[in-house]
Order: sequence, then C-alpha cells, then structure tokens
Amino acid sequence: MRCALAITLLLLALPAAAAETSTPEAAAGPAGVAKSPSVNRLGPGAWVQSGAGPERPLKLPEHVGAGQTLRTSRGSGLEIKFYGDGLLALLGGTRVTLEDPSRTNVVSTVFLAQGVVFIAHDPSLGPKEVEVKTHTASVRVTGTRVLVAAEPGPEGTTSVTVLEGKADVASLDTGETVKLCEADCPGVRTRVIKGKRPERPWKADPRLIRLALELWKPGAPLLQGDLTDAILLLVAPH
Repeated sequence: MRCALAITLLLLALPAAAAETSTPEAAAGPAGVAKSPSVNRLGPGAWVQSGAGPERPLKLPEHVGAGQTLRTSRGSGLEIKFYGDGLLALLGGTRVTLEDPSRTNVVSTVFLAQGVVFIAHDPSLGPKEVEVKTHTASVRVTGTRVLVAAEPGPEGTTSVTVLEGKADVASLDTGETVKLCEADCPGVRTRVIKGKRPERPWKADPRLIRLALELWKPGAPLLQGDLTDAILLLVAPH
C-alpha cells in the first residue's frame, strides 16, 4: 500500500475554489447548517457517477449527494465542502460513495472503497458526526481532523489517524470499538484488519503531526512538498 500511496499522493496544486452558488441540485442540510455538500476544489481526473449511470467529469461549482460515487485518478485530488465548515478531501486514486446518514446525529455518511480521505469536521455542529465506512470498519468522526485510508477489496485493511480531535473506530466483523484521542491526542492511530478487532492504538511521530497541522490549512494547496511525505507516513503500516 505504501508504494501505491506514494504515487497517489503526488498531487498538483488544486485551483482556487469558485464562489458557491445556489442551484436546484442543492438539498437542505440539517437545521442551522449549510446546504448539501458541494465541490470546492478539484484537480484534473475527478469524476462523479450517479447510481448505475455513466461517469462524467466533476465541475465547479457542483452539489453532490447520496447515491453518487466520487473518484479521483492517480495524481489528482478533490475537495468537497461538507455541512457547516466541514471538509472532505479525496487524495489521488480514491473512490467514495456518498450515502444517506445512518443515524439522526450523523450529518454525512461516506463509504470509502479505496484510497485516502482527509476529514475536517466542523466543531460548531456539536455532537453531530461524520461517518466513514469501509469494507472492514466503521469510523465515527466527532473531532476535527482525521485521515482514513482503505485498501481496495473486501479483505482490505483500514487505517485511521487522528491529527486533531477524536474518532471511534469499530470492526465490522467483531463489533469491537476503540476510541481514539480520549486522553492522548493528537496523533493516535489504529488499523482494522479483516476478521480482527481494531489494533491497540499507538502514537504517530509527533513531528509528522505538527507538520501536517502546520501545512494543511484552509485554502492552502493540498498535499505538496513535505506534506506529501508526512501524510504517506501517517497512513502507512507501522
């Protein structure tokens, strides 16, 4: 996976976000927060598929929602603005499907089939969560900045790294859950391997965490230079 990620993380600078406009595609979100997720920035090779329909290139501005699959080619990238000030960034070689929230306290549910996503959760939404599902795990993000990586296929391993905030990670096979960052944040990691309980959390290199938090700021080009190496190591097996 490390070699594949090394290729997918070589992203070009994404163009500045176009002004978001209200369109008929925009569905109302939870009370008191922004409308449905919308494309904020994207590189070449970002695609969308609605249901079983054909894939087509994404565009700016465009709203996306449940039932749509988003895919980035290797060397590309995509940034989706979530409810409130939340953010979902897809690295190159990533495929996700947006789903209807599974619970009333969830603002968005994403199925990550493969690749790496960065989630910035809006803390102003209080107890509401962003849920990321993979073939092997369910990740409930209640903190602010979390990386989730998934290897492709039903046997694929899921890796979760909390840069800031907290997340609950559950194995879909055993039902066991580990809570990341209740007391020893930032930079706590775990993995979920098919058929096994989540691994005991361990600390990532604090230098990498500091680097990621320093460079990964709103509006900054995603994943360039030293940040590419930092993210690669933060999602690689230990």
